[in-house]
Amino acid sequence: MKFSDIEPLVELIGRQWKGKENVEPEHIRLCLLIRIKVLIRIKVFPAGGLVVEADTGNGKRIVGAINSLRMNWEDIPRTWKELTANGTFLSHRDNGDTFICSQITVDPTCGLKGVSRAMIEQQKVIARSIGCKHPIAYSRFQNYAEYISEYGYIPPDEYLRLNRVLFDGCGRCNDKNVWMHMSSGARPMLDMVFENRCTGDYCSQNTIIVMKYW
Repeated sequence: MKFSDIEPLVELIGRQWKGKENVEPEHIRLCLLIRIKVLIRIKVFPAGGLVVEADTGNGKRIVGAINSLRMNWEDIPRTWKELTANGTFLSHRDNGDTFICSQITVDPTCGLKGVSRAMIEQQKVIARSIGCKHPIAYSRFQNYAEYISEYGYIPPDEYLRLNRVLFDGCGRCNDKNVWMHMSSGARPMLDMVFENRCTGDYCSQNTIIVMKYW
């Protein structure tokens, strides 16, 4: 990720959140704050940022972005804001033993498949190359609110258990975000399901789970 990516990233985030219901203004304001935050991220850990460009019919544009940072395993926090120092990545530690994918953004209008998975695979390569012992991702539940609306409330860890056959290699998780990580080789850490990840995230009901790659 480089400085010239900042403006296209602002546009990308705007496309991702445009028209979403029950989204707090905080997420919209992020489009205004991202210029400063991405600038800091690039300075703090340039190797942790990656963008994907594609020609969608109107010339090349950024259709995906992923951001990661390093931290020590014993210091893993319970919220995204604590993890990323409110999106600035000032919490990054150069010698951290854990490589953490904290944010994936994909253009919902690009019509391309496999963008998220391609970025994750590249992040796994980077994690191996710098010797990180614990590559993980903070993943939102994508379909948790939908489940609660239809069947009633259950705790996040129970929701995950109901949505797949655990650890037998043949269960497919029905939650799109969790399955995206699982199909790329991660496993859900059921003792690391954190509620109140951030406010205003309707789909996940403000819940996040740590996915561990190896």
